[in-house]
Amino acid sequence: MKDKDIKQMLKPLSKVASSMTFTSCSNPRAASAKGLYEQYGIPDSYYDHDWKKVINSVKQKMGADDVLMITGSLYFISEVRPYVTEDASF
Repeated sequence: MKDKDIKQMLKPLSKVASSMTFTSCSNPRAASAKGLYEQYGIPDSYYDHDWKKVINSVKQKMGADDVLMITGSLYFISEVRPYVTEDASF
């Protein structure tokens, strides 16, 4: 959400993530994907407003030992979780 301390939340993630893709959800309080990327982009970071497209794209590039971590607000996770849990390849 755009009213949260995003920089502080990204600090620990940026230490463990090899890449980061910013996206957004349909909640009106959500920060924009492009805004997050422009303000907090780390090396090898991207943005896309379509989170389903992002998940599918990342999944196709993942190796057997790669981990996809999806994080965000409870609003965002409530949108993503049904999509991910219905996909048997996860």
